[in-house]
Amino acid sequence: MDQLLNLETVQEIRELGILRPKGNFALDLYNLFDEQSDKINKELAAAVTCLDLNRVRHLAHSLKGTSANIGALALSRCAEEIENLLQDSHCNIDALTNAVHKLPLLRQESLTALKHL
Repeated sequence: MDQLLNLETVQEIRELGILRPKGNFALDLYNLFDEQSDKINKELAAAVTCLDLNRVRHLAHSLKGTSANIGALALSRCAEEIENLLQDSHCNIDALTNAVHKLPLLRQESLTALKHL
């Protein structure tokens, strides 16, 4: 995963924040994403452990979209990789588990980078 963030999306979020008179729009958005993505990551790990592949697919799709919306490009791509693994009728569970285990670190790296820009 070469590029951690989509800087164009990050800039668009900053520009939206100019329209908000009080508070820090971007930081509020990142904090909300922090809470939601943490919950999704935990649910994904549990779903993989139980081999609930439909739940994994749903959660990965949610994470892909929310990550892309805040500019967390690498995280979104990893979630997309999980979706792609699930398209195969003979899903490689080891590859799926490895991809899910990458998510917490990518999430933390993304949030750290976003909050320090």
